[in-house]
Amino acid sequence: MHINDKIDIYEKLIKENIAYADLTQSRKYDIGLINEFISIILDVMLSKGEYIRIGGEDKPRALVQSVLMKLNYHDIEHCIDQFKNHGEPIVKKKQYITTMLYNSKHESDAHYTNAYSVDKYGG
Repeated sequence: MHINDKIDIYEKLIKENIAYADLTQSRKYDIGLINEFISIILDVMLSKGEYIRIGGEDKPRALVQSVLMKLNYHDIEHCIDQFKNHGEPIVKKKQYITTMLYNSKHESDAHYTNAYSVDKYGG
């Protein structure tokens, strides 16, 4: 399979997974950031390295790819908010975003549960 075909297939699948049309409609001012996230996910999907660096640790490429391909609309929203609310300069943006995307799948449920509890119970 030609590399451009792989790129097209992965990009289409990622956009379906994250409900790209809905996400870009609801987050019009974040389209550039959303597209950057997609580009970074594509880089990981097309990587030939054995490992991907996540939070200063080398994780098996297949594991990182599997997690990133499970990202959805809410995970990307969480990442947008997390990125925009980060209060310090980010030196290695690509590494930071890759780690953030990877971790969002593991923490977004906790994030939304916490946000709901704060709203409901006034935490």
